[in-house]
Amino acid sequence: MFLKNNTSLVALCMLLILLLINCKGEMNQYTEIKKSDSQDISSTTTSNTVQLEQGWNDGIQQKFWFTTQGSLIMRYDWFLWLEKENSTELFRSTKNINKYKYIPQSSSKLNPDGLPIGFMKNKEKGVNYVGINCAACHTGQVKYGETTMIIDGAPAMADYQSFFQDLEKAMEKTVTDKSKFERFAVNVLGDDYNNDDEMELRELFLKATEDLKARNILNETTNPYGFSRVDAFGQIFNMVTAHDLNIPENKEEPNAPVSYPFLWDTPQSNLVQWNGLLSNHGLGPIGRNVGEVLGVFGTLDIKPGVLYPTSAKVANLGRLEKWMESLWSPKWPEKYIGAIDTEKANAGKIVYANNCVSCHATIERTNPDRRVFANMIALKSIGTDPLMAINATHKASTGILEGEKITLVDDAVFGKTAYKAQILTNAVEGALFDHLLGTVEGLVISHLDIATSDFNAIATPSYKARPLNGIWATAPFLHNGSVPNIWELLKPEAERVKVFYVGSRELDPKNIGFETTESKDSFKYDTSIAGNYNMGHLYGTTLTEKEKWDLVEYMKTL
Repeated sequence: MFLKNNTSLVALCMLLILLLINCKGEMNQYTEIKKSDSQDISSTTTSNTVQLEQGWNDGIQQKFWFTTQGSLIMRYDWFLWLEKENSTELFRSTKNINKYKYIPQSSSKLNPDGLPIGFMKNKEKGVNYVGINCAACHTGQVKYGETTMIIDGAPAMADYQSFFQDLEKAMEKTVTDKSKFERFAVNVLGDDYNNDDEMELRELFLKATEDLKARNILNETTNPYGFSRVDAFGQIFNMVTAHDLNIPENKEEPNAPVSYPFLWDTPQSNLVQWNGLLSNHGLGPIGRNVGEVLGVFGTLDIKPGVLYPTSAKVANLGRLEKWMESLWSPKWPEKYIGAIDTEKANAGKIVYANNCVSCHATIERTNPDRRVFANMIALKSIGTDPLMAINATHKASTGILEGEKITLVDDAVFGKTAYKAQILTNAVEGALFDHLLGTVEGLVISHLDIATSDFNAIATPSYKARPLNGIWATAPFLHNGSVPNIWELLKPEAERVKVFYVGSRELDPKNIGFETTESKDSFKYDTSIAGNYNMGHLYGTTLTEKEKWDLVEYMKTL
């Protein structure tokens, strides 16, 4: 069958994805939870942990937290029994998971081994692996007094970088410490334990340790990211252009960490990512999510031709995206945090209308038909740290892709170098269509004309402004998390705090942010480091003090 019409092909591919989403293939390790079987989760789940109403029932929430997307960190039973580097304590213990600010969970139907939010079992070629999905980095916790609030779609406080550095250390120590490895082997092998199996386990585990070490070296940075940030694009670009293309020279330090974006309203947005790099039309959402998997231990085999085998679970990515459509931003929970000053908020609404709404539109957060249109603000206008936006415009060598089509939309081919975004586009297309063609029997597409806007974007140095509903639960602010709270953001550059500490989940309701005092496990955020600059976004800095406080109060209502 030959398809030459863009609209027809996109419609067909979307239909195929919907069919896959509704089949059981990639979800067969789970028992489906029907909405009718679930209770609303706005009530308290423990004596001091509460779930705010965000449009999900507990069934959808559990599926979002524990559905695999194709991430293959290590073999599943290895992760269950791996000890910390210098202790017999399990690496996955609640205490250790809390160290990195991931969110521990008790066992449940979809999470039988009690893994943290966003960690799950994934079967690939008959082998069970532990992996992560978007919930690991996009589920927040906000504390106030004795109350802990779970915020779905909010930025996690997680230290992704330290977690995987310490995971590598734990694995290396397991390899070199005889007694530690013996304990590990006995637990992993169980009744099948024997010398031959132990030797095979050691070889496999050593290879996995070396692979993780190589990955960490590929993405090593001069300055640590700390909590609640990661250079996602930098690491994805490294994995695709340096690792998957096997061109080590394409490696570039991923030195532009950004805050994890909040997820509510993402499916309703026309552009996504801080720099607006990715379109959200047609196959764009699935393509975006495939790219994300490649950055979090998804596998990809780039080879001559147009189809690249991948571990990414395309049908499940479609499910995750579909569930996000019904996610709302959280309202300010007066029951737990305190009432909003209505008089100040009403005055602040006028300030917002006169100073903010032209970039940050207000929307009806629960409207199923809501649409969000990004305002892209050029670097010269916004004036914030430029590193992330500039890094996204870099080029890399193309290697075996030279002479191949850049996308399946036209006849343009790769030269010796190309924008990294173009190489990623090619990788995502190849992974996506390899999956679709390999899944649907009898489908043969000879001419794959995809609308250019679906995938192919070359970044321009700019940042995206979006609606601010739910902003109270998403500190710190600016794309790189360089401003701890809204009050600081309204100060002129010279008056903003230069150093503060990140890691606390304790809400600062007055200033709208998190507490920033130093503690034993906090991270020192230094705004003098490139990538951490807190300059720019001078809008509102010349308001009177009263106008600023009124504006802060109003933003609690969004």
